[in-house]
Order: sequence, then C-alpha cells, then structure tokens
Amino acid sequence: MASAAHPTFVSAAIFFYPVGNTPAQSLVQDLPNQSCANPPVAGIGSSTDMLLLGCGDPRNILYTAYCVQQMGTSERLDITMCDFDDGILARNIVLLSMLMDSTSKQIDYETAWKVFYNMYIPHDALAKLQLVTQQLLTLSPSTTPTATPTDSDAACDLAAWHASSVGKIVRIADRRTYAELRRFWKFYHAAATSVVGPFPQPSPSAQQQQKRQPQQPPQPLLSKKRFQQQAQQLNQQFIGTSGLILSGVRAAGPVWHKSMEASSKLFSEYWRTGCVGGNSCDSQ
Repeated sequence: MASAAHPTFVSAAIFFYPVGNTPAQSLVQDLPNQSCANPPVAGIGSSTDMLLLGCGDPRNILYTAYCVQQMGTSERLDITMCDFDDGILARNIVLLSMLMDSTSKQIDYETAWKVFYNMYIPHDALAKLQLVTQQLLTLSPSTTPTATPTDSDAACDLAAWHASSVGKIVRIADRRTYAELRRFWKFYHAAATSVVGPFPQPSPSAQQQQKRQPQQPPQPLLSKKRFQQQAQQLNQQFIGTSGLILSGVRAAGPVWHKSMEASSKLFSEYWRTGCVGGNSCDSQ
C-alpha cells in the first residue's frame, strides 16, 4: 500500500494568480435537476456541498449562484474555497463582503470591479477598500497579539467572526487561516490609508476595545514609482514588446480566434495604465 506521506516541495519562486483567465462556469451544471448531495434542510431547501481545490478568484462561485438563482430553485450552496495562497482568499472575502454590503441600497459594481481587477486603484475605490477592510478587521477581533495564541483565544476569535454579518456566510476553517487573512486585510487597510488619509474615528466603545489591544505600526509600503519600475523590468524580461499574448484568449470562449489581437492590445494597455480596460479616468 502506498504511503500518503511525501517530501515537502518548496518553491523558490511563487507566482500570484489573483484572477483567472478562463470563462466562468457553473459548478452545478453536471448535477441532475432536483438532485443534491445532501437531503433538504428545513426551511432552506436542498443542499449541495462543493470543495474547490486551488479555487483562485470567485468567478465560478458567483456565476454558479447566478445560475441557481435563474433556475428559480431554493438550493443551498455550501462551497469550500481552498487555496495555498492566503492572499487569494483574503481578496475573495473582500470582494464578497463588498457584494454583501448591507449599508448600501444598491451594490456599487463599478467600485468593486476597480478594487478587484485594477492594479492602480483610483482614489474613490481606495476609500471604499479602506472602509471594507476596516469593517472586516472590526468583525474579526484578535484577542492576543502573540504569534502562537492559545486554543481558547483562537476559538473566541473565530466564534466572534462566525457570529458577525459576514462570518455567518463566509466561514473560516482554522485559526492559522484566520490570522493570515487578518494580516492581509491590515496590509490592504494600511495601503489605502496611506493614500486617502486616516479612517474616521470609531465610536467611544470601539475606541476602548482598541486600546485594550496592542497597536502595531503599519509596515513600510512599496512606493508606486519603485513598483512601476520593477513591473516594467519584469514585463521587458518575460514578455518584451512584440508578439501576441494568448493567455487571455480562453476567456473569449468559442470566439477565441477573433480575440487574439484585441486581447494583446488590452494586455499592453493594462501594463501601461494598471487598469482593466485602460480607462484614462481610472489611471489618474
């Protein structure tokens, strides 16, 4: 019998894949109608559980939710997002929390698009990112600043998250993931604050709670000029200035052969402006 244990593979270079380059697909398209993985839940309807290994961005999840809604069923989807890169999960929860924002009467899809897809985020979208990450940090308390919190502390933190408005829908499996997600959210918040200014002061009760928690200064952020220089160097090294970029044509589906020139042009504009679509108003 083969052993399940294998040597750990350590990659010297880790590539960040925040968005996919293939069309979104329904995760339930191959399930027979009215057939589910689990029996009906009282008051909810049928339930389907899915595990997404190397999930990447949530395009398939959102498209699946749309398809289920269009079918007019009361099916309950329980989807587990699993990815080795915690930054992917942190970004996904930021996007989902923006779509679930109950403080707005209408979802601001344009701002959500800018935050999730643009490399250089305009000022108004940064202000929204600052607000969303502040809300996520408030909903995910950290009772201990140590690197190795006790099991009881971690259980209290996770319980507080799961009782929150976002945590009731987006649950976190373990304390290590919980700590890593908070680390990314703190970084996003610090990056947005460095541009748009300090976040408005919280209520007195929230201030007292923050005083009980040790405050750590934000880490220095990479300057935009230095980031642009390094990005252009990588672009010249791996891509150059000629040829067609074919990695994105799969997103065009059956008309991929007609999208090669347009895809390459949009790719070049993205490297130049940092914005999907190359809108001049977003790159200012």
